[in-house]
Amino acid sequence: MCVDQALRRQGVDTASTKFLHDNARPHVAKITQQKIEEMGWEVLPHPPYSPDLAPSDYHLFGSMHHSLAEKNGEYLLD
Repeated sequence: MCVDQALRRQGVDTASTKFLHDNARPHVAKITQQKIEEMGWEVLPHPPYSPDLAPSDYHLFGSMHHSLAEKNGEYLLD
């Protein structure tokens, strides 16, 4: 089964799909790019040297750190 059919079975509107990837080699390979173009997906721009963590991740990790520290009986001063 092709990717397009599998996504449609899941209820995804593939005609308006926007695709964001991290510029890893498998994502920028010629065959992958051809398939994305064949499916008519719009590829969103992504800077080639962006950090591994998105700004939204910092909030998540801070909250997780505080939660784990409370469970371990640690006190945070920040």
